[in-house]
Amino acid sequence: MASAVTEEDNRKVQTAVLGGSQGHQPVFLPFEKEDAQRLRQLRGVDAFSCGVLLGGCGQVLTLRACGDRKSHFAHRPPVRCRRTAVGESSADHLYIGEALVHWLRGQGQKNVTVAYVQQAHARSDSIEIRFGPKGRRRLLHVQMARRSFSQWKDDRRRLEAAPAKSPMIRTYGPESELSP
Repeated sequence: MASAVTEEDNRKVQTAVLGGSQGHQPVFLPFEKEDAQRLRQLRGVDAFSCGVLLGGCGQVLTLRACGDRKSHFAHRPPVRCRRTAVGESSADHLYIGEALVHWLRGQGQKNVTVAYVQQAHARSDSIEIRFGPKGRRRLLHVQMARRSFSQWKDDRRRLEAAPAKSPMIRTYGPESELSP
């Protein structure tokens, strides 16, 4: 029996965002030319950005629908981007934030807002989703990056000291464990 061979995805830029440089709706570009062309027709040629929340430069990206190689996003010259993570996982925080907002709204929650908190040298260190009626708002805090115990305590103090402090639920995403 033949084993399945996994092909490495070596595209330079695999993810983008919709909504401009500050957008937070992630887009993973399909491999196939026809699927990429359909996405471009659906969204338009200037819809994709190298989003700041992805660690990117914020510039508009061109969607290249290729037949001879994998379709990909490309920066328009001149290129001065320092984005280091370009794969689908570079948008994990955006996918998780989007999914939680959708789930909360599906549960009948009103007034759902999301914020992506960036710490030094991270795309997004945590996701903070506030929801519920005025006066009874709640906070869902998702830690995404690895944090030292002292950083974790600093986060807790910051959240507890916030004006109009909300009851908080803390959860942990991939790569979020505390340092030993």
